[in-house]
Amino acid sequence: MTVLRALPILSVLLLAAVLPVPATARDNSLPTFKLTIKPLSMEKTVFDIEGDVAITAPSLSFVLMPWHAYKFVHDGNKVEVKDSTKIPFSDHRAANHVQFSGTTEMRGQKCVAADGEIYCLNNSLPNPEVISNGSYYDVSFVLPHGISALAADSEVIQLHGLEFQLAKLSQPIIERLNETRIEFIFPEGFQAKQEYLEYIKECLATDLKQFGKLPFSTIKIGVIRRGGTSEINGNPSGNLILFSRTALGDPVAINSLSQLDIHEDLSDGLRKLIIAHEVAHFWFGSKYLGQDGWMQEGIPQYIGLVAATKGESEQHVKAMLSFFEKKAERVLSGPIPNTKFEEESPGFERDYYQAPLVLYKLGKQMGHDRLITFLVSVYAEKRDPTFADFDRRFVRDFPSYVPLWRKLWKLDS
Repeated sequence: MTVLRALPILSVLLLAAVLPVPATARDNSLPTFKLTIKPLSMEKTVFDIEGDVAITAPSLSFVLMPWHAYKFVHDGNKVEVKDSTKIPFSDHRAANHVQFSGTTEMRGQKCVAADGEIYCLNNSLPNPEVISNGSYYDVSFVLPHGISALAADSEVIQLHGLEFQLAKLSQPIIERLNETRIEFIFPEGFQAKQEYLEYIKECLATDLKQFGKLPFSTIKIGVIRRGGTSEINGNPSGNLILFSRTALGDPVAINSLSQLDIHEDLSDGLRKLIIAHEVAHFWFGSKYLGQDGWMQEGIPQYIGLVAATKGESEQHVKAMLSFFEKKAERVLSGPIPNTKFEEESPGFERDYYQAPLVLYKLGKQMGHDRLITFLVSVYAEKRDPTFADFDRRFVRDFPSYVPLWRKLWKLDS
């Protein structure tokens, strides 16, 4: 954290059928949602939703958002679901189904309707949330004429919920990178700058080399009207990234830079930072997890910072690092807590700015390729490590760099 002429339109558009991906075996211990979503208007985030969730497990635990208003049925019987409800199943060897339906008004900054487009980002769920390590989504939309849907493929696990965009979409721009298919799917009238589309491909090529193959063969890139002209951002889910329009070339004015006494134009560097960061989330957040926010967001941000400063002038690199330094100044000294990343948490600056800055300074001394190889080796040993796992391995593998490691993390303060 955290840059088609219209698709053929059907009154009901089945996402899984738009652009097929190779069939893969699903993990039946994870919930599979079958959803039909109908926006009541393209100017409001109000939807009629019918759904079924299936899972092969002893029980299913629901959590409702404040905006959810559903009726639930299991085995033909109504089920009372409050803020959080656990539904036990008599037979956990076969798939158990719970149906739900209702009209819900999505609220919050991550589900927005404006200018004839709607986007809902993950963690802003239209469906009841199920406590699990990810879900599958087979989704169809009932849409007005001329409107299409963009979402991740149904065979891809989404860890934090469904993400989608509804808009008048142009035909996909198809690129290939070895075995990976890249689909750029943009709203009509939007023109991305070619240099940033090429940069996405460069980031993918680098990450595939460093982090290995992805669990899917198709990547989808879209743009949404998020943050206006004052932000650059992106949001990944499954095999989809929805960037802000500014990330792929629309004009941006980041007024907060002058408040940090940074007067150089960093728009290109920050676009590249965000793009490389979000592309890295195809691995970090799915293949590699981590129990602390610096692993969930700090490592992708470090990868983004390395990419955004590579080959740039000394003045540009200095300005980018100054931006991180000033953001990281707010971070208190002390041990790294094993707390998940939250955008509004007190640890936001630590995860987004201190962590990548620490890793960047360390990588400058020992070599970024060497450090990234080390980070990956820790994940290879343990998919969901703690900071203590990294610390222990670093002390063992790089004793000569331990004083610098501890100094940069402020562990001895």
